[in-house]
Amino acid sequence: MPFLSPKPDNMTIGHRLDGWYWINQKWHPRARNGQTGGNDTGLPCPGGSKYIMCVRSDADTAQVHLIDSNRNWTSVCQDIVVLFDRKMNDASAALGSTLAGHYFVINSTTYPGSYQGGTGTSKWTFRVPKLCSAADQVTYYYSTAAGNTTAIDSSRELDACTITADNVLTRRIRFTLYNSAGSPVANEAVKMGIFFYNSGAVDGPGDNVSRSNPAGGNWMRKDITVTATTDANGMIDYWYTGYNPSGTPVYVGVIRPSTQPAESLLWVTTVM
Repeated sequence: MPFLSPKPDNMTIGHRLDGWYWINQKWHPRARNGQTGGNDTGLPCPGGSKYIMCVRSDADTAQVHLIDSNRNWTSVCQDIVVLFDRKMNDASAALGSTLAGHYFVINSTTYPGSYQGGTGTSKWTFRVPKLCSAADQVTYYYSTAAGNTTAIDSSRELDACTITADNVLTRRIRFTLYNSAGSPVANEAVKMGIFFYNSGAVDGPGDNVSRSNPAGGNWMRKDITVTATTDANGMIDYWYTGYNPSGTPVYVGVIRPSTQPAESLLWVTTVM
């Protein structure tokens, strides 16, 4: 209970009182300890919470994440999660629609954000028509010209913002494995080795071919060996943890031990 002056003229709920006549304030749990325009909102607080005082929302986006889930290599699209610092609403949001004001810049190219869900909560998901890699630079923008994204606790529009995404995508190696007859190798465990051309990386004295050591170097340098399993379409999707950054060409040697004699194949692909 607030401490109120016994004087009837000071028995006012929802106003600050000076000095002796001070109301202990309880702040709205979703609001910041700051005010917009110097004005508080009084009882009842938006959303029906019966607090004595609350401050107006002053929302910004908190975080933007690129994640592996729904990273669709076939239809070429990528989901991006935007975390606001409070629950946000857009009455026009419909699944698959392009929400005005929300867009992404990926490596200097602008993409619209196709809405996938989240209105009414603080976690929204957008989809961009691009397959992002672990090396991409991504920035999220919201423009107040849209006027459509508002805080649930105050109906105040989201502030214009520019947020650099936290790119937590894994590096991947993906290719369809075909057998010597040209047919996809479906649902099969294979032995796989990943190699790269040793064009300067040196871990030991014999790693590079040089003028002084023309016979001692390795043209192909082993990176990773692993057992991988193809999917129903012959696709290998491998989480790459080796030396090379995204965009680097690598050589993949595959042995099919289930065949007699064992079939071996060599592929060239790029780290995503």
